[in-house]
Order: sequence, then C-alpha cells, then structure tokens
Amino acid sequence: MRALIIGSALPEWPETTTESFRSACRALGRELARAAIDLVVGSNTKGTSDLYVVEGAGSAKVPIEVIVCKPEPDGPDLEVWRKWRPFTEREADFPSLSFEQRPASGAWSSIRLHQILAADVVIVIGGNLDSECGESQTTYSAPVLGRPVLIIPAYGAGATRPYARFEKDYERLGFRSRMNQLEGDWAGAHAETVVELVKDLVAKNPYKTKSKWDGTITLAGVVLLLVAWTTVFIYPLRQKIISFFLLLGISVVLGTLLRSTHLVGSGGEGAPRSLPESLPRRLSAGLVLGFGLALLYFAGGSVINGNFKFMTFPNPEDFQRVSVTMSFLGLGAAILLEEATARLVASLRSVVTGGTGEKRISRK
Repeated sequence: MRALIIGSALPEWPETTTESFRSACRALGRELARAAIDLVVGSNTKGTSDLYVVEGAGSAKVPIEVIVCKPEPDGPDLEVWRKWRPFTEREADFPSLSFEQRPASGAWSSIRLHQILAADVVIVIGGNLDSECGESQTTYSAPVLGRPVLIIPAYGAGATRPYARFEKDYERLGFRSRMNQLEGDWAGAHAETVVELVKDLVAKNPYKTKSKWDGTITLAGVVLLLVAWTTVFIYPLRQKIISFFLLLGISVVLGTLLRSTHLVGSGGEGAPRSLPESLPRRLSAGLVLGFGLALLYFAGGSVINGNFKFMTFPNPEDFQRVSVTMSFLGLGAAILLEEATARLVASLRSVVTGGTGEKRISRK
C-alpha cells in the first residue's frame, strides 16, 4: 500500500502549533513505516508535511519505499529543476528508506495527477485547504481518479470546505468516532488511529472505479435466473415442494437485484456505491422474508385443509398457480423490503399474541 502525503505548516501559525505539526507528521511517518505503508511525496521543502513524515518514517528503521514525484517544467529553468532531487542529500540519514525519483514533465498542477496515481490513498495533514492551492486541488482530484482521501481534521482542516465535502463519506463508512479523536491538539495515539483509518479507507474505497464488466455480469446473472425460474416452473421436480421453494428463492434474488441496482443508480446521500456493498445484506433479509411468507401460506393452508397434504400439489395447475402467486410475493417483498418486513412482523405478532397485542400466558 502507498500513501500520498500532502500538507504544510501555515506561516501565520504560532511556533507552538508549528512544532506540534512537525511532531505529528513525524509520529505519522513512524506509524506508517511500522505498518509497511510506502510513501509518495513531492518535496523536501521546510514546512511541508512531506519532509517531516519522511523523517519520522526514517526514524522507525523499517524498510519501506519512498517515491518522489516532482515536476520538471519546460522553460529556461529546466536544468535547475532537473538538478533538484528531493531527499538525495539525506539518503544516508535514512538507510531503511529506499528512495525512487519519478520526475515528470510539466508544472506542479500536472505532477499532482502523477502523485495521486502512484498512491492508493491520500493523507492530508495541515495546509490551507480553503485556498486554490495545490493541496486543495489534489484533495478534490483524488476521488475522480479512484483514490480515497483522509483529511486529518487537526490544525484547522476540520473547519474547511474540503473536509465538509468528505465528512459525509466518513460518516457513511462508520469513521465518525475515530475522526472525532483526531480533532484538536495532537496526541500520542493519533498516529495509530490514522493508520487504522487509512487501512479501512483503502479496503472500503468508496471511489473505486467500477469494472466495465460489472453491468455485463449482472445482466448475465439476471438472464440465468430467469431461465432457471422458467425451467423449474415448466419442469418441476418430483418433490414439487422443493421446486416451490426454488421458484420463491429465485424471485427473491431477482427482486433484490432490481432494488439494489436502483439504489446504486440513484446516487443519493447514503446510497450504496456498488452492488457488492448493497446486495449481501438485502439478499439475506429478502430470503428470510420470503421464507417467512411461505410459512404463513403453509400455516393458513393447514388451517383451511386440516392437514398438509395440499403441499404435495397433486394437481399441476395448483402448483403453477401457487408458484406464480408466491413468486410474485417474493419479488415484491424483495423490492419493498421494509414494508414487507413490517407486514410480516405484524402478522407474526398477531399469531403469537392472539391479536391482543400481548403474549397470552395460560394459567392453571
């Protein structure tokens, strides 16, 4: 895993804040190195988080890679830029760090794209994010390139517009409590918390570019499910009750796919970003709900018939009629999961409590 480090101390900060910022960056660098997370940096200029994070990583004495992405803009100063190789003069101070220089043509505005693509996650600490600076540009550009961004809210970053933009994503990913720990003065455990968040953010990356095959795979799955439903409906197994449950299950899966695809496509606040994120939980609930509906049907049938012989479906027309009805209910229950769950709960409560709203207890 590689982390791009951006940020800097601001000139208007008092010396105590600046010193705290340096210590925070060094602590962060040590923890990143101990977690075997490589670094992507762009400068060794005094005051930048790049410099102090690399110093901290070097003090951990753990072998990691440091990729230095810096610009080489065309123009009369090209040779000056070529001779500037950040951290080259200090490689001897950090024997555990392996530096790789990756210069690229163009100014800082273009090199930042190279930096983002070289990393798996962007970590922002310090800097003036509300200005049109490179730190702000990198922060906004990273999600477009499929890279998550962790803005450490300390040192004023928590009150900036970029943080407000990403805060909703942190909330949705369940990072709220840990992000709150990073506000205010830097404490010793903050670096460990940041590393934990970085790992979780990469694992749950909400900006990961979706494969062009995702839609094709989903379509193929739907077609196969429809073929399977039709086949079981026309050619049921000898034990028709098994075919009945198969048809019900297929209908629930189809309904869940429809609902999950709609939620992903809506893109609203709190909406899942992908089918893998939405499908498992809704599918589990839908299958249980479909099973509950089937049990209610069988319970009602046993009351009417006085036995369970009707479950053998001796008449093929009865099997097809009931299968279509229950498949329709399974499809609808998966699509209207919340409403169907509430209705099932109400029915079960009526059965358990005898319609009185309280569970009856017989007394002898």
